[in-house]
Amino acid sequence: MLRIALFFSVVFLGFVACKGSKTGNTSNLTAANMDKFLGTWMRSQEEDNGGEVQFYRSTADFQFPAARGRTGFMFEKDGVFTEIGIAPADGEELKKGKYTFSKDMKSIAIKLNSGEAYTLEIVSFEDKILKIKRK
Repeated sequence: MLRIALFFSVVFLGFVACKGSKTGNTSNLTAANMDKFLGTWMRSQEEDNGGEVQFYRSTADFQFPAARGRTGFMFEKDGVFTEIGIAPADGEELKKGKYTFSKDMKSIAIKLNSGEAYTLEIVSFEDKILKIKRK
């Protein structure tokens, strides 16, 4: 009986360890690597397959395949933010605003100059790919 209890305890602890945080957030974004985050990120819809988690790649070093239009974001120093949308004539539609990070740097509050506001939860951040959930 003791072996069964020990087995289930180990399985439970392994499950909890694998589960990680409640959101599954594996962001390693810190103030030290912020320079890798600043810049333009365009959505790589080929990778995210329309799921809840959206994939973005830095335009600094990624060649995107041809697409009718792409959405994205530009993060600049001092909290300057630009949302890149698709304009009616397939061009880019830019919306300016501001961004601020949560204290744990796992989410970003966006406030556009138009008054629209939303949050980007950072699911994962690596040098060349950003995975987010828009809330």
